[in-house]
Amino acid sequence: MKQLTSFLQTSFKRYYFAFLFILLGNGLLVLSVVFHANKEVASSNYLALSKVDQNLNRIKNSFGYLLQNHRLEQSCDELLVKLRQGVFNTRMVKEAAVFNSNGRFFCSSNKGHVSFPLFNQYREALVENYPKPTLSYLKTAIIRSHALALMFTDESGSGISVLIPPSYLYQILNTGNDSQNLYFELTIGGKTLNAYEGKLPKVLNWHQAKSQNFAIELTNKVGFDYYLDHLASAVWLNILLTSLIITAYVMGQRSQISRNSLEFALTNALRKGYFECHYQPIYRAQGKQLIGCEALLRWNDPVRGFVSPEIFIPLAEKLNLIDRLTEIVIDLTMSMLLENQQAFAGKYISINISRRSLLNGRVIDWVEMLELRYPKLRHQIVFEITEKGEFDERDMKAAKRALDVIERAGMRIAIDDFGTGYSGLDFIAQLPFSIMKIDRVFVNNLTNQSAIVPVLKSMLNLAQSRSMAVIVEGVEDKRQLDILTDIGFEYIQGYFFDRPMPSNQLLEKLDVKTEVDQAPAFSIS
Repeated sequence: MKQLTSFLQTSFKRYYFAFLFILLGNGLLVLSVVFHANKEVASSNYLALSKVDQNLNRIKNSFGYLLQNHRLEQSCDELLVKLRQGVFNTRMVKEAAVFNSNGRFFCSSNKGHVSFPLFNQYREALVENYPKPTLSYLKTAIIRSHALALMFTDESGSGISVLIPPSYLYQILNTGNDSQNLYFELTIGGKTLNAYEGKLPKVLNWHQAKSQNFAIELTNKVGFDYYLDHLASAVWLNILLTSLIITAYVMGQRSQISRNSLEFALTNALRKGYFECHYQPIYRAQGKQLIGCEALLRWNDPVRGFVSPEIFIPLAEKLNLIDRLTEIVIDLTMSMLLENQQAFAGKYISINISRRSLLNGRVIDWVEMLELRYPKLRHQIVFEITEKGEFDERDMKAAKRALDVIERAGMRIAIDDFGTGYSGLDFIAQLPFSIMKIDRVFVNNLTNQSAIVPVLKSMLNLAQSRSMAVIVEGVEDKRQLDILTDIGFEYIQGYFFDRPMPSNQLLEKLDVKTEVDQAPAFSIS
């Protein structure tokens, strides 16, 4: 009897503490899931607001060229075609109208000649915010329906008003929103628009974010179902031993916090402009003649320092921010060319385009923008497209459509990292490439007796048969350079000549080179 009593007491104590330990573990699990869910809400809100800002800026850029060179002083008949072209190109604007410095609309893309005043409250807002645009939610004078009015002016007070259907912003907010239990509430100029239909369930939490560019405040509201979904996904952990639950969760949570922190830091870096371009020169080996360079994005974070592209590029792909990063590279590159035209005479800058941007058609929008804003400089841009990843028939059609647009615009296309992907000969046979860039993996450990030499020769012969220039990447020492030039390669990129460098160092190098350089063999003019 004493033994039985002792056994029961021991068992009770053992399972009592085990039960408390399980409760503690589950309690920590619930708190952790809620914490993660709240972080996800905040990240979702910033990403959604970033998409809205990005699309509004894109619309502004489609019409902004009309503010230059006194174009708004033209007659309505002259402006009408440009307004309608802008409406057509954006595919999201339903009306665009022009007003003069007296605040009177005189031309509309829908009705042509018009005459009605711009309300004083909007004129005052434009003056107060100049040169920033204003965004308002109003009932339009022309079509008598509610719309978002994006307005911006030149120095004289003449300006453009672009009308955007509110449903367009709803679509942006809902794109990529996998959860059915997140509810966006958009406030523009103090007026609230709900980006969902139906009755909003009881709100347990919310997150707010304000745009730095427009009068927009975005609130992400969270109901009970949202937390329930996250808790349901963690139920299976309850069947594990308490010690394993605690150990696995602590390790996983640390990793998750780190990833979430980096995601937040990336969106924050985009908002605050922590990105810059470094440029790696490309040379003609004979005479060490600088013919161009490749623009490479760098993230210089005030807390983390320089963050490796191998970390933030895949993260941007995951967060659907790679298009935004590419737009930063394009903006910085065009500013570099515009401000240093003499130094870049006869030279080019190449920009990497991701597979996502190629297949979703965003690159077409960039080409159209470059044609409108930089008609004389666009020929100095080369788009680098990687062949990594398989391209099925549908992907190949989308890629060909985009690259044909680039080629018709007079811009060159390079196939990057050639020889490391899946598509190979079929890829370059179907698409209009004019430059082949051979990946560094073919240069590592290169010797005269290396088995890779015949492969390099076959690549060179293939490129020459298709009238393509060839650039070899990753050349780091003279031995590699000598072997490559003996094979017949002319153009070299790598640490042997130069590492990627900030713009000021590149300009110093160009200033020295400009007087002696001649036009490169594959001229980009």
